[in-house]
Amino acid sequence: MLVLYFCITIVLNIIQVSVVKENKLPLNTSITQRAKAKFQYRTFSDSINHDYYWNQTCPFLSTSYDGVFKNQTQRAEEARIISLKSGATKKIRSALDSGVLAGRKVLLMGDSLHKQMYQSLNCMAGEERTGPYFHKPQKKMGRSFLKSGPSPNDWLQVFFNYDAGNLVELNAGAINGIHWEEQQSWIDACEAGEPFYFRDACIRDAPQHDECKANNESSKIALGSDDFVFLYKTKHARKEENLENIVALARCMQSARRNGTNHPDWPIFSYTVTQPTHWATKGGLYDRNHSTDNPCATFSHSKETERMNQEVNTVEGLFPIVGRDSFLKQTALGKYHMDNGDCTHWMLPGVQDLVSREIVEWMLETATKENAIINIQ
Repeated sequence: MLVLYFCITIVLNIIQVSVVKENKLPLNTSITQRAKAKFQYRTFSDSINHDYYWNQTCPFLSTSYDGVFKNQTQRAEEARIISLKSGATKKIRSALDSGVLAGRKVLLMGDSLHKQMYQSLNCMAGEERTGPYFHKPQKKMGRSFLKSGPSPNDWLQVFFNYDAGNLVELNAGAINGIHWEEQQSWIDACEAGEPFYFRDACIRDAPQHDECKANNESSKIALGSDDFVFLYKTKHARKEENLENIVALARCMQSARRNGTNHPDWPIFSYTVTQPTHWATKGGLYDRNHSTDNPCATFSHSKETERMNQEVNTVEGLFPIVGRDSFLKQTALGKYHMDNGDCTHWMLPGVQDLVSREIVEWMLETATKENAIINIQ
């Protein structure tokens, strides 16, 4: 009887494993396993194997982060401690578990600094909250589903997209973002009183059942009144023109609301201040001739703070502004950029997580207020 019992147990385990491989794996299955599952939209190499995120790995990072940790172990560990002490991980996971953000979308627009924000949010959410459908961040876009409540359909969709709304360009003459022909101009849509949408990576098996265009694998993502969009002028050559476009959108939306021509489904916009860099150069600006032998400056140049204040003065009163508190802390943390040859981007986990915490706090506060108003009504 004992032998028969063990034989039956083994057979049942084999059947259970077969079912798991055939169907969608549960959320508490590790990212490494889910990456190998058949239903995964895009497979990738789970190259980040070190324990960067407190007993968890994060496939949203590229192999360059792996190299930073191996070559700059002490600095990387100090950066991780900064992240831990900020309470960002706890705050982000608590916000997701509250269910307040369920069913919403958050779109991070801009350049590679907002791509780092996308990576930061997803990594700190933790493996158990990362949905089975995600698009690893490439140069121009990224998309993920984060579990944000007890129901199977409680997802927060997180997007990183360079050119949503056709507001931002990086360098004159450069091919920017996806630039599908169908990418909507939000300024034009605002003037016409139309809802906003953008095109992003298509995920055919996602919970929302994307309508994918066969010719370019793009998907039309509608933005609603519960969704969040974080704008940012970028660090690139056309940053001032980008800011002018953002201001034009804000003024159009304000005018439409005064005149009653706005669309009720317009999303919730916010503006993220430009983060400080720490180039040891005149004015603290990027210099392509900067020697990689020269370390990044510990403190950012005073011009960086001046530029941030000018930026805030331009946007103040048009969109809510996020990231000012983090900016002041970041000015003295130049030691924790990627390496001497890159004094713009940050180690992850690290200083970037401070901004991610501010973003999530602002979303949670805004969504909670909205829910309270609805309940009162």
